[in-house]
Amino acid sequence: MKASQFNLNSMTQSLTINMVVLLFSFLPFHLSAQTYDLTGYWYSDAGGCYQIRQHGNEVFWAGGPIGSFSAHNVFHGAVAGNTLTGMWYDLPANTYRAFGASLTARIENHNKIVKVSESAQYRANTWTRINGTCTAGEPQKPSGGCKLEGSWAQNTPGVGSTTWEIKSDGTAIEIGIGSARGQASLKGNILHIDWHTGTGYSGYYEWALDGTCSVGNGILEFKTGRTDRLGSTVKRN
Repeated sequence: MKASQFNLNSMTQSLTINMVVLLFSFLPFHLSAQTYDLTGYWYSDAGGCYQIRQHGNEVFWAGGPIGSFSAHNVFHGAVAGNTLTGMWYDLPANTYRAFGASLTARIENHNKIVKVSESAQYRANTWTRINGTCTAGEPQKPSGGCKLEGSWAQNTPGVGSTTWEIKSDGTAIEIGIGSARGQASLKGNILHIDWHTGTGYSGYYEWALDGTCSVGNGILEFKTGRTDRLGSTVKRN
């Protein structure tokens, strides 16, 4: 083989490799799909109520005391996978008036966010989605008479509608489609069902219930059989 031919082949291979590397360097940006939609109303363990807006992977929030019409701090950040990172700023209405501090949180699921780290103290540690509004006073919460036991009808576009019969001990039986079996729990206003079928499918439902503990919005996430996450609604029969 002539030296000129060898050099030409080497240059061609090098150019091809560089083009492939360049192409794949752009893939994470173009192909990364946001699996969470955080837009809505949330309350924190510190007693605050937050309005969150997500646009693409950008996230904005305005937070203030429950029942207040004024925001005490604002936040701007971005979601990458299940991590939310950004900067928060106290507003004049807030007596603390910290400024320009960073915060990183983990998105546990469609209805819960947990703080991971901060560059300055931020009072809230967890945020839970609510089916209510911050400007209407106290956020809607399940009443003291809320019970897990009963018949719950769920609807998930792309999957279908079924009914879950839940016993007082949390044992859950699905009527329809996959005839799944599972274990249900109700913590605060979050109804959660871990389930599996005899055909290799498994996953969980999780819904944030309204103040009457009768309807809610949430997700269905598959663990085996499928790998997607879908929006879902539920109501007590």
